[in-house]
Amino acid sequence: MKSILASGDQHLLDRVLNDQVGIFAAAAQVRPLVEMKTAFAKLSEEQRINWATEEDPNRLFEQVIVPAAAKQRARAELIPIIDP
Repeated sequence: MKSILASGDQHLLDRVLNDQVGIFAAAAQVRPLVEMKTAFAKLSEEQRINWATEEDPNRLFEQVIVPAAAKQRARAELIPIIDP
């Protein structure tokens, strides 16, 4: 339950509380993102840059930043976006 609460996903929490989704399945769904956010928040700016360098900044940009910007723009414009 801790991961579900930490995720901030109210819709998922409601589904768990209404027995529409199992608690273990829900936790397994959000735990990786919660753990990544927690770890990333602990990194210094230099450590974040070093991590991004090791992961290939161009790949991160194309596979993460560009799709995230499109999703954010669609939300702002209230246009539904289809996830691949």
